[in-house]
Parts: sequence; C-alpha cells; structure tokens
Amino acid sequence: MRWSFLAWWLLQVLAVTVAAEYWHFDLSLYSQLLSTHLTRDLVDTAFYTMSKQISTQFCDAVEVLGEEQLEPVSPVDVQILKRQLRGAVGSYIEDKLPTAWNRHDPYPLSSTSLAAFIEKTMLEYCVENNNIYDDQQHSNHTMIINNYVISNQCLDEPRDRQLLSAIDRYINTHIQRTITAMAQDEFPILLDTTQHQVTDVLTHFKRMTGCQLELEINRNQATAVHTVIEAWKQPENEALLYAIHQYAQSARVDSDS
Repeated sequence: MRWSFLAWWLLQVLAVTVAAEYWHFDLSLYSQLLSTHLTRDLVDTAFYTMSKQISTQFCDAVEVLGEEQLEPVSPVDVQILKRQLRGAVGSYIEDKLPTAWNRHDPYPLSSTSLAAFIEKTMLEYCVENNNIYDDQQHSNHTMIINNYVISNQCLDEPRDRQLLSAIDRYINTHIQRTITAMAQDEFPILLDTTQHQVTDVLTHFKRMTGCQLELEINRNQATAVHTVIEAWKQPENEALLYAIHQYAQSARVDSDS
C-alpha cells in the first residue's frame, strides 16, 4: 500500500512537471529499457515463484508410508529419512525446471520479444490516436517523427493504461501457455524420474535396516496447473504504470534530434 501511494504521488509530480510540455523519446531505447525491467522484475520473478510452487507440489505429492522401527539394528531414523527425501525431491525439481522451461520456447517472454511487442503496440496506439488528437487539439506538434522517435503524448492517459493492459495480457497469456505445456510434457517425466529415484533409496534402506517403507504418489496434486499460476501475484498496476512513464523520460531525445 505504501509503495502504491508513493508511485501515485510520483506520477502526479511527473504529470505536473511535464504538463503542456511537448517532447519526444526514442521508441527503440524505451522498449529495450522497459522490456529489461519487465523481464527482471516480472517474468523472472514469476518463474522463481512458480518454480517454488511446483517444487512444493511435488514434495507434497510424494509420501513415504511406514512406521518407525524400534529395533536397535536400524541405523537411520525413519522420520529423518522422510525429511531428507522431501528436501532431495524439492531440490531435484527446482534444479530441472530451468531446462524444462527452456524447452518450451521461452522466446515470447524474452527481453527481445517483449521489446518488439512494446514497440509495435506503442506505434499502433500513436497512429490510432494521431488523427483524433489533431482534430481535437489542432496542434502542429508531431506525435510520430518516425518509427523510432515518438511524442510523450503517446503515453497520455488513457494510452498509458492501455499499454499496461496490453503488456499484462501478453505476459499472462505466454506464462499460462508455457506452464500448461510443461504440465503436459515435462511434469509427468519429472514425476516418473522422482518416483524411480525415491524407490531406489527406499529399496536400499530396506536392505540396510529391514524396515519396510512404501512410496505413494498423488500425480494429480503434483501436476496441477491452476495452483502454479495462482501462486504468482503480479505487481500492482501503479508500480508498473510508473515504470512506463519513467523509462520514457530515460529515453528522451532533444527536440532537434
């Protein structure tokens, strides 16, 4: 809440500062700066959060059944073994997820693709509203100098929020597609491998101690997609809206450029 208020206040200050001021910014540089910010603070954070959720689901879905043996010949405490197996499963899944993610075409969520999307969307909004602006304002100010330099008014409200909504939809769509594809193609393989590895450990444990332990796996729980997606909470819109304006200032060019 505190960050939202700060972002709102900074936007108001920025609006007053540049009110009625016409300036231009380099669209290519702007798209690169904003996409880098989105990749680092949004996409990477989403992947990290969802990886933790997937790991937790796998750990919760893998259960070792059996009572602790009281015979002194048992060198390993069963409860300790269960905790160690849970930790090993979690670490194994988190270690394998980056490779699985990369196999499912992460290119749409790369900084390069996000920059191309932002640039294309910004040009569309500017062209779409250019005639409307000219009709209403009767100004000689040029909104688009060329495909690389555009007016700050291309980010006037409501265009800034339209861009924000478009970015939200783009990222959400591709994240959900990627996670859904991974759940179908990668999760079952990871689950099978996990099952084999845990079974091998339990077999060895039985030979060493005579303790009978059984492995039970809830596959539906491990591969649930909706809980993975729900685990990721997007940053508040006002914070992203501030970034949209901030990087336009960073990409500002001289009027005679």
